[in-house]
Amino acid sequence: MTRAGVEVANAKAVLIRARSASDTALQALRAVMSQDDPEPLFLTGSLDDVTTIPERDALIAGLRQRADIQALAAQRDSAVQIRKFAAADMMPTVGFTGSLQYQQDGLGQFWNGDNRSFQAGIAVQVPLLAAPKVRAQKAAATAQEQQAVHAINATLDAARLELTTAVQELASARELVDVQRKAVELARESLSIAEVSYENGVITSSELNDARVSLMQTEWALAQAKYGVIVAGARTKFAAGL
Repeated sequence: MTRAGVEVANAKAVLIRARSASDTALQALRAVMSQDDPEPLFLTGSLDDVTTIPERDALIAGLRQRADIQALAAQRDSAVQIRKFAAADMMPTVGFTGSLQYQQDGLGQFWNGDNRSFQAGIAVQVPLLAAPKVRAQKAAATAQEQQAVHAINATLDAARLELTTAVQELASARELVDVQRKAVELARESLSIAEVSYENGVITSSELNDARVSLMQTEWALAQAKYGVIVAGARTKFAAGL
């Protein structure tokens, strides 16, 4: 009885930790969704849902669609445009002007050509003293562009590593599920044998209880393995920017 009481107490401790983890996860989900509504959340699906992801080559090919890489690409394009605008300040400015003047006291002579005058002009402005400023602006923009390019390359390398790790973790999690399923089958067979043995008086009730506890623990390990597959699949999609 003492041993059974210890096992029950341990099981209650596991249950308390599971409930606490569930509440924490729900609060984190509310924070991600920016929800302040105190109403309870109802999640759909089960641990048996199939986790599917695209092929690894397709995942790697889509890494440039990640939000962080897109942001760095926007910084690079902005630096390119700034350099172009700076180079435009060295271009000469050409302006054309024209005017038509009428001078006549009487309306009857309004269309007399002798009383009209035309003026036209052209102005060319060359920014001779803007060269130092333009060179500085172009140098700064080029440095920003190179910094963005290096950041993109570094982020892509880190993303490839993150994606490769996530894919491997997903494969390991799926393999673990297969192993745990076989373990559950073996535990159920052991429990069946233990029940028959107990009915025939071969084993004690304590040994039968051990078989039942072993099955429950194995099923719990299988549930955790299935949950690990779902988490690994989500991490893989997140690493790929999906």
